[in-house]
Amino acid sequence: MDDLGFLGNSSVNYTVPLLQEDPLLLRILYFGPTSYVITAIYLCIVGVIGTLSNGVIMYLYFKDKSLRSPMNLLFVNLAMSDFTVAFFGAMFQFGLTCTRKYMSPGMALCDFYGFITFLGGLASEMNLFIISVERYLAVVRPFDVGNLTNRRVIFVWLYSLVFAGGPLVGWSSYRPEGLGTWCSISWQDRSMNTMSYVTAVFLGCYFFPVSIIIFCYFNVWRKVKEAADAQGGAGTAGKAEKSIFRMSVIMVTCYLTAWTPYAIVCLIASYGPPNGLPIYAEVLPSLFAKSSQVYNPIIYVLMNKP
Repeated sequence: MDDLGFLGNSSVNYTVPLLQEDPLLLRILYFGPTSYVITAIYLCIVGVIGTLSNGVIMYLYFKDKSLRSPMNLLFVNLAMSDFTVAFFGAMFQFGLTCTRKYMSPGMALCDFYGFITFLGGLASEMNLFIISVERYLAVVRPFDVGNLTNRRVIFVWLYSLVFAGGPLVGWSSYRPEGLGTWCSISWQDRSMNTMSYVTAVFLGCYFFPVSIIIFCYFNVWRKVKEAADAQGGAGTAGKAEKSIFRMSVIMVTCYLTAWTPYAIVCLIASYGPPNGLPIYAEVLPSLFAKSSQVYNPIIYVLMNKP
């Protein structure tokens, strides 16, 4: 069998020897046509809503000078990173899934997709990290952070660029993931080169920011609660306690809900049994993580209106 008809209009000739070398491509065969349609519809919805909502946020920020405060700069930077993933990730992935254009390791398109989406995703995470630190400094340790905001925005992108650019310069690599119509880090590569990179990503891009986010928002809530208790739970402090506690819980919960399933799957793929994950276990968490580009604008902008 020299060709696999189920793969449809593919940009790669998937012969049997190639499938034997890459078990991921073989497992694509078990993802039925209906699942492709559902995936494509989901990606279209996420891509359109994420692109438009984050695009509107950026447009309003640059149009209205009164919105250009240090904190709003962090919000629009978050919108930029989310826009990157929604447009270059979800929308692009939607087109490839609809046409069943499959990528292969080493393709320039695979490297570009893996890099740009990973860059945007990491920048979103680091934006949430910086926002939590800003709130911590403003509430728990009152400190004028306005003069440092621009530097922190630059830090977000440089930090993300270091990790996203690693596979482009030989520190691990990007390869097809899930359905084969998008690329990500080569999680299942057990070479020392890739394992060192994967370990650095888990520590520096997940465990570290998550720990700091939880620490910051917990202390913000505790500080405001102390102020509210001092006033008997009444007045503006009492209202602030409820508002900040609710906002903090939603922020942390949504962040962890979106990214933790994908992080767990990647952790298993990297350190668990080789090829031990079914195709759905790889596809669904990856798709769900992209949903953060849709509700981030609601949580981090609408809930922070003055």
